[in-house]
Formats: sequence, structure tokens, C-alpha cells
Amino acid sequence: MKKIILFLLLATNTIACKQKTMNMYSNTSIHSQKDIASEKDSFFAQTEKLESISLPFSIRPSYNVENYYYWKIDTFLLFHKFKKKLDHFINNKFHKGTLDFLKGEYMVYPYYQEREDTPPFAIKKIQINDDVMGIFYAYIQVSDVPIPRIELQTFDKQGNYIDSIIIFYQYVFDFTGRRKFHINEKLILKVDTEYDYSAEMNNGEDFSYHSTDIFKITETGKIVRQ
Repeated sequence: MKKIILFLLLATNTIACKQKTMNMYSNTSIHSQKDIASEKDSFFAQTEKLESISLPFSIRPSYNVENYYYWKIDTFLLFHKFKKKLDHFINNKFHKGTLDFLKGEYMVYPYYQEREDTPPFAIKKIQINDDVMGIFYAYIQVSDVPIPRIELQTFDKQGNYIDSIIIFYQYVFDFTGRRKFHINEKLILKVDTEYDYSAEMNNGEDFSYHSTDIFKITETGKIVRQ
């Protein structure tokens, strides 16, 4: 009788252990599947087809403005060998209203996609680290003339906006304004802004303005002036 009772107890414990082990594997599998699903649904995964830049990287405006390549978004991007991303999810992540880091008469106005402006298009991306990604957006803002511009905007894994900076534009009207940039392997941004005024536009004297501003993209995605 004692042997039968002992056998039943051992059998019961063995079944309980097997069920516990199976539950552990089941829970692990469920968590693993959730992690995979979460990873697939992340903002970074959604940008998978967007081309990454190779550092160092720079964009420079053309000093030959007679061909007016910058008047239309397609010819502007073609000139610089970019392709606009026709992905509404990524393009709609663009944050409007970026304030220029320059103030006063050399400041460019924020972009809010007015009626004559083109929408923003994602053209490139840069992986800052495992938690932060930068996306380059191009658009044309229409003021007195079309002004092509490029912004760098940073986002976290969930696609939440972190920071942005206007890093490129080309402006030709009564005077010439242009901005170019260079980013190195240490995520240091060098941004050059230039304005040229002819004597006719500046009380009989030629005048030019130039500024160089340095920024650092931090691990948290903030773009900090140095």
C-alpha cells in the first residue's frame, strides 16, 4: 500500500513539473513573439527601405543658378542625386515649424506647408544609435521665388519627434542666399550660410555675409549648438 501511495505521489510531482516547464516555454515563446512583433512595428522598421547615408556626408548648393534646377522638387532632387520617398507614414512624421538657428535678417522662416509649397519628402536617413534615428526631408517653400530646403529631424524608436535643424537652402532673387552642411563620423554638423548682395541692392557697394555654425547630435537625439 505504501509503495502505491509513493508511486502516485511521484507521478503527480512529475506531471506538475512537466506542466510548469511547458508553461515556462509557452510564456517565453509568447514574450518572444511579442518582442518580434513590437520590433517589426517600430518606427525604425517602417523606415527600412529608406536609404542610409555614409559618413562623412555633405550637400552643397550649385553656384550655377541659371538653369533654375531648384524651382521644382523633382529637378532639385535629381540634381543632387536624391530620390523622394513616396511613403505617407514616413513623410507625415515630418515636424513643421522648425525655427532657424540664425536670427534677424539672415533668418529663414519656418515651413508650415502653405498652399504653394510642396509637401516634405524623406530622402535619406542616418542611424544615430540603437534608440535614435535622423531623417533628411526635402521640400520647396515658395516665398518670392521657390526655395528648396532640407531639414534633418531626429526621432526615437516609436517615431516621436525629438529635434530638427534647417541644414540646406538655395535662394536666388534680388540677392543670393545659400546654406550647405557637412556631417562627420562623430556626428558633428558644420553648417555654412552665405549671402551675396550686388551693388545695385546695397547702396552702390557689393556686400557678402558668411557664417559657420557647429552642432553636435547627442545620444538622445538633440541637436546642440557648440
